[in-house]
Formats: sequence, structure tokens, C-alpha cells
Amino acid sequence: MTNHTHLIVAAQDDLTVSIRDFKHYTTTEVKKLLKLDNRHYILRLLEHSYSRKKGSEFQIWQRENYPETITTDKFLVEKVDYLHNNPVVKGYVLKPEWWHYSSAGFYVGQRACPVNLTYVFD
Repeated sequence: MTNHTHLIVAAQDDLTVSIRDFKHYTTTEVKKLLKLDNRHYILRLLEHSYSRKKGSEFQIWQRENYPETITTDKFLVEKVDYLHNNPVVKGYVLKPEWWHYSSAGFYVGQRACPVNLTYVFD
């Protein structure tokens, strides 16, 4: 999505630690890319964010997250369908597989996804 992300992940250890590490890594990489691309105005916006954690230089992620444990195939299918159809519902694309940052194209065999994926359905 343009202003948030959804992920379905399997964590080998504590999910909270994995989410923290993901946020730290992606924040560092986004900051590098913004500096490299001379996007200083965006860096300034992030530095002056009202939601910025005290003591942090800038913030791109919300501090909270809303993990849900997927325990059944039915719930997994429901979540994948929701994620794939979200850009369509928002009017960004006509078909789920057309959204570049979605795994929908991967699942219909049309294209690779920008991140490594594991096929989760039998």
C-alpha cells in the first residue's frame, strides 16, 4: 500500500524481536536511500514527525503493530485474499497481480516479487 504494509511471516524466534529488527533494518536502509537520492525534504519531515520516539533521529514506522497468529488454513487464505485485494479495493489497480509490491503476481505465476517469498499453499 502507499502508506502502510502488511506481512505474513513465520518467525523462528520471538516475533516481537523479528518485527523490531525488520523495522530497524528498513529504517536504516530508507534513510540511506533518501540521503543518496538527495531527498532532504523527506528526511526533514521524518525528523520532525510528531510521532517520533523521544531520542530517535527520525521515524518511518509506527511504534505499535498488530500481529495475528494464523493457526488454520482457512484463516491464512482469508488473510492472503485480504492482502492481495487491498490495492484493488483502494482503487490503485484493477487486478491484485498488477500491484508491484504484492505477492499476488507471484501466486498466479506472472512475475517475481521484489522480496523473497515461499509458496505457502499446497
